[in-house]
Amino acid sequence: MAALSKESSITMKTEIGRERGAGRLEEVQRQVSEKCVSCGICTEYCQFLKTYGTPRSLARSYSHQCAQDLVTPFECSLCNLCSTVCPEQVSPRRMFLEMRREAVRSGKGIFAEHARLLSFERKGTSRRFSWQGLWKATVQTTWESMM
Repeated sequence: MAALSKESSITMKTEIGRERGAGRLEEVQRQVSEKCVSCGICTEYCQFLKTYGTPRSLARSYSHQCAQDLVTPFECSLCNLCSTVCPEQVSPRRMFLEMRREAVRSGKGIFAEHARLLSFERKGTSRRFSWQGLWKATVQTTWESMM
């Protein structure tokens, strides 16, 4: 097998990176922009969308060059309520997740104030944050404080 030069190795990594996600955001934006009819049902239920607008308007106006647009997707809790109430089965949550990923991928989206949220997303559900885990921690803390 022939050895790769440093230049061809960098080119391959770049192409692999593109395959793994660089085009995903544009695809998801296009889907949301086309499927969302701006009915406003999701904005009635979601405080984030109530503040920033419909998924369609956000998909069409988003630019990774704009500093505010890099912060906005991190303000969404990704709870998926918008997708649940959507009569057109649009998934804004997926779009906001891809916007976050794009911001991080471009090196512009690692904000100190979002570190805990990103950590929670990485770890997913844990006993600590489940009802059972919260109850157990509360009882244990209460019991320890009584002794």
